[in-house]
Amino acid sequence: MIRNQPALQAAVREAGGVAALIALLVDSVAPYGAHKFGHTESEKQAAQHAAGALWVMAAEPESREIINAHADARQVLASLLDGRLGPKADGNAAGALLMLGNIAKPKDPCSVVTATMEDAVMV
Repeated sequence: MIRNQPALQAAVREAGGVAALIALLVDSVAPYGAHKFGHTESEKQAAQHAAGALWVMAAEPESREIINAHADARQVLASLLDGRLGPKADGNAAGALLMLGNIAKPKDPCSVVTATMEDAVMV
């Protein structure tokens, strides 16, 4: 709902929403992190939606700065890349990390497979 809505993204950021999303993501992986054998459906959904929301929020420079400054945000996003919390959490985490690195800005916050040939730099 806030994709391509700078005013709404700013409102979420100013209300502390970025920190809350990071906390939700951290909680969905806790308490055992990579050593946990299974996750509940609720934890999977929380990780999926938190990573997706962080992906969208990372499009805004101020929010990207907050996420990058957080001690655990990138590490927790990267921990989702092994698929433990499902393919949607995995894909959203990859998109968030891509956006945080400011390498590219995919047009679709639901899939990391959205780069077009126009976006690619030919060498």
